[in-house]
Amino acid sequence: MKKILSIVFLSSFVFVANAQDSARYVQQSLTILQQLNALQYDKVVSQLDSAVAAKMDSARLGSAWRNLLTRAGSFKGIVDTLYDHQTTYDVVILQSLFGDRKIDVKTVYGRGGSIKGIFFLPTDTREKYKNPSYFNSDLFEEAAVEVVNGDVKLKGILSVPKNSGKVPAVILVHGSGPNDKDETVGATKIFRDFSVGLSAKGIAVLRYDKRTRALAAKLKFTKQIITPEEETVSDAIAAAELLKKDPRIDTSRIYYIGHSMGGYLLPQIASKVPNVKGMILLCPQARPLEDVMLEQTEYVLTLEGKNAAEVKSALDSLQKAVQQVKALVDANKVDSVKIMSYHSAYWIYLKHYDPFAASKSEKTPMLILQGDRDYQVKMSDYSSWKTNLKGRPATTFKSYPGLNHFFIKGTGKSSPEEYNHAGNVSEQVIVDISGWIKTGALEK
Repeated sequence: MKKILSIVFLSSFVFVANAQDSARYVQQSLTILQQLNALQYDKVVSQLDSAVAAKMDSARLGSAWRNLLTRAGSFKGIVDTLYDHQTTYDVVILQSLFGDRKIDVKTVYGRGGSIKGIFFLPTDTREKYKNPSYFNSDLFEEAAVEVVNGDVKLKGILSVPKNSGKVPAVILVHGSGPNDKDETVGATKIFRDFSVGLSAKGIAVLRYDKRTRALAAKLKFTKQIITPEEETVSDAIAAAELLKKDPRIDTSRIYYIGHSMGGYLLPQIASKVPNVKGMILLCPQARPLEDVMLEQTEYVLTLEGKNAAEVKSALDSLQKAVQQVKALVDANKVDSVKIMSYHSAYWIYLKHYDPFAASKSEKTPMLILQGDRDYQVKMSDYSSWKTNLKGRPATTFKSYPGLNHFFIKGTGKSSPEEYNHAGNVSEQVIVDISGWIKTGALEK
C-alpha cells in the first residue's frame, strides 16, 4: 500500500478499547474529517498527542490537507467506516471519496484517546479482517509480551480474562510457513480469533510471531540451517516458561493448541514440557510433509482448471523433489542446498519423528479437531489419527461439517481463494475447546 501523505507518528501504549470507546473513536474521526474540510486545522491539532503536536502545527497540517485536495480532488463524502482494535492502539478508517478517487482517512488512537497519527492512504480494495461476532473486549485485556529463547526474542500478545483470578492458559503453535502472531492469511487471522474467543470465556491465550517470520532477514543473511526443533518446538517450550512467570496464570493448567504442522508437532513439544495439562490438535496432517505438499499442489492445479498435460508438467519436478526427500540419509544433514524450500536437516528431522508413537508415549489428554472441507489436511488424515490412536486414554476427536482448514464455514470445494474473504473461526469450535479445557470432555 503506497501512502499519498502520512502525517504525525505512532507511539506504543497498552490500551484496551470497549464498545463505548469504539463508538467514541468513530465519532471523533468523523468530526476531525469535518474540521479538516472546514479548514479548522487548530481544532484538529488540539486533539493530537503532545509529542505529535510538537511536530505538526496548524500550518503543516493545512499544507498536507491542501496537497491531498490538489492530488485527489475535493472531498465528496464517506463511503464506509472501519474500526480495528489492536493491543497497543485503536484505528478508525473513513473510506472517503475525494474527486473520483477513494482515499482512506486513517486515525490512530493511543492511551486515553489521544491521537497518535493521521494518515491519508489510497483505499485498499482487498477485503479486510473483521472481528468475530463473539469478540467482546469488555471481558479480557491484552498486553504486548516477548517470548525469549536464548538470543531469540519473539514479539507476542497475551490475552487474559478480566477479574478472573488465576486462569488456565493456552499457547498457540503455528502451522508451516513464516506466520505472524495472528497466523494471518489473506483476510483471516485465526490465532486472533482463538485468542479473543477463548479469553472471553475465561482462558488466557499466548500468541507470538514465528521465528521464521520475526528473523526472516537474519536467517536469510546467515544462511542458518534450522529444523522444526529451532523453527517451532524450542520456541513453544520457551513460551510455556513465560506463562509460568505470570501470577495470573494457573501453571498447573497450561495447554497447547497447534494448527496443522503445529498440531503435528505437539506430541513432541508436550514431551519436553513438564506437566502440560492438555494438547489440542487442529487439522494435523498424518502423512509426511512432502506428500502433503505434493497432494496440495495437485489439488490446486486441478481446481484452477489446468488440463492433464499442464498438471503433469507442473508436478513432474515436484515429484522428483519428493523422491529426493525420501532418499535423504543422516549424512545429508550438513547439506546447504534446499529441497522444496527446506534444508535437508529439516526433512531428516521429520523422517525421524513419528507423531503417533510420540502421542502414545505421552499421557497428556488430547483433543483432535478437523474441518471436513479442509483440502490441505484431509479427512483421511483425521481418520489415520483415529485409527493409530485407537485405545489411547483421554483422547477425543471431533470433525465439523462445512469448515475449512481455518475452521471457517463455507460451501463447495475449499480453495486458497476463499482465504481472501473475511471470515472467522466458527464459534462452535471456540465453545468446544473452552468446554474441553474446563471439563475434560466435549458437550454431547
